[in-house]
Amino acid sequence: MKIEVYSWMIALAFISFSCGANEEHVDHENTANDSTKSQEPDLVSSLEEEDKYVYGIDISSDQGNEAEMLDKHKDSLAFVISRATDGITFVDPDFESNWKSIKEKGFIRGAYHFYESNDDPKKQVDNYLHTVGGIDGEDLPPIVDFEGAGIREDMSIDAVQKNLLEVLGLLEESTNRAPILYTNLKDGDKYLNAEEFAKYTLWVADYTGGEAPTLPGVWRGTEWVLWQKTDRYFVDGKKNDFDVFNGDLEALQNFVRSN
Repeated sequence: MKIEVYSWMIALAFISFSCGANEEHVDHENTANDSTKSQEPDLVSSLEEEDKYVYGIDISSDQGNEAEMLDKHKDSLAFVISRATDGITFVDPDFESNWKSIKEKGFIRGAYHFYESNDDPKKQVDNYLHTVGGIDGEDLPPIVDFEGAGIREDMSIDAVQKNLLEVLGLLEESTNRAPILYTNLKDGDKYLNAEEFAKYTLWVADYTGGEAPTLPGVWRGTEWVLWQKTDRYFVDGKKNDFDVFNGDLEALQNFVRSN
């Protein structure tokens, strides 16, 4: 596993975090939720764990041209997930090149949409599908990122759930693939407790450094599938979210084919 984490980088990151540096609105960060307050976990604790799981990262324009620099023979990663869209109009400026590079370099790829609870569900799906184009049988299913920054506090839980389920349903209908749903413990417990969500694979963010993630809502008590374990994984000096699939490469390939 190629992990370049130097002490001065850690110190600098800690100082920046402690000072509350303002950042552009980005997804996959919700520090109000304890489960996504970054620890410094042992990403791969043993050789046995390396054989048991496969690993990936998720990227956006924040990582620049990192996808072009990845090397499957050198970086111990099996999959890369790229941000495609946000709401009804935003398109990640690096998505097109990321999507192409991930495929060319032989990684299993995925594309996610950042859900905005107050935006029209159909227009959000249209934005995603127009941007991504075809999702083939070797790609991960469509992914919807559901978390605090995209959830309007003045909307009722029922309204948020209704709109989200419509987005998921339209994606499934359009692609014939059941979407993956990304969230964290806090938002999952609050909003994703309706049985209708149980049919969707959960990708959970939990940065507490445990041996397994804590699952929210309707997935509690089930086996985890995808786990965003930390937001402090470095590839060639660039910070990424680090993801774990609960199975080996063959299991991941079977998951892709069967979903």
